[in-house]
Amino acid sequence: VSSSSSSVYASAPSAEVEVLLGHVLSLLWNASDDVFFADATAWSRFTERLGQSDVVEALQGVLACGAPLQQQGAGAVLHNLACNRALHPILLECRVLESVTSVAQRGGEGAICCMLAAAEFAGSEETGPAMAALVRCDVVECLMRDLHLRALLSVEKRDSQFVGTRKLLSALECMASSDAHKASIAHAGAVDVLVRVINGRHADDRGLALAFCTLLHLSFEPTLGALHVCA
Repeated sequence: VSSSSSSVYASAPSAEVEVLLGHVLSLLWNASDDVFFADATAWSRFTERLGQSDVVEALQGVLACGAPLQQQGAGAVLHNLACNRALHPILLECRVLESVTSVAQRGGEGAICCMLAAAEFAGSEETGPAMAALVRCDVVECLMRDLHLRALLSVEKRDSQFVGTRKLLSALECMASSDAHKASIAHAGAVDVLVRVINGRHADDRGLALAFCTLLHLSFEPTLGALHVCA
């Protein structure tokens, strides 16, 4: 993976290469997910070692040219890396934001992971091209639609979705911290959905904390009294 992915796709990859690439992406997806680290410092160290420019560029190559499931894996790894803010300078230098927003606009298997990555990059911004990219990709609408479906899950299915739900809540909380996104999040019905997530415990403790933080952010939106709901 650390070699240039353009060489991997210079000619049609063999079935063996396709299988190997799928396994490597799956390994990196899981290895870079903070859910498997009891120590946040250890996760930060690992992702900073993983997030070198050659690896990032290889992931971008898969994102651009890979099969749909490979694109999903590459997008998920880039999202995990984007969750570590110490890596933002190198990721932005490698133009990862442009890569993930391009895939998010096209749609497909990797779109939701790329939207999550874009939100981690630019969700807290008030202006600028990065913030505008989130608007173009309808990130708020997509996140709210997915979160609404998760809030309707039965207890039997709920627990298996905790990690994915927390990732959605993390991206939403990041965006809700920006005044530029508060109104669109509020108007998308976020309060009702977040209250349903909290009351139904559709996330782990970290996810529930993110849901509460999002409600607190939204309480500063003039058209919404989220603090009253929070109380």
